[in-house]
Amino acid sequence: MYGAKMRELRTAQKLGLRELAKRTLIDYTTLSRIENDLKAVTLSQAVVIAKALGCRVEDML
Repeated sequence: MYGAKMRELRTAQKLGLRELAKRTLIDYTTLSRIENDLKAVTLSQAVVIAKALGCRVEDML
């Protein structure tokens, strides 16, 4: 659920996982696992990801 929305927002901006990783300082493998719902996102990660994607955390839920 969160991962699908994250991927949707990221790809709409034509961002790769590595670029998002640079913007968030979260390892790209962690971001990949979050996108594929293999890892739960923490609140602090959700805040940083949302900011990097130019949206609110609530928009990603």
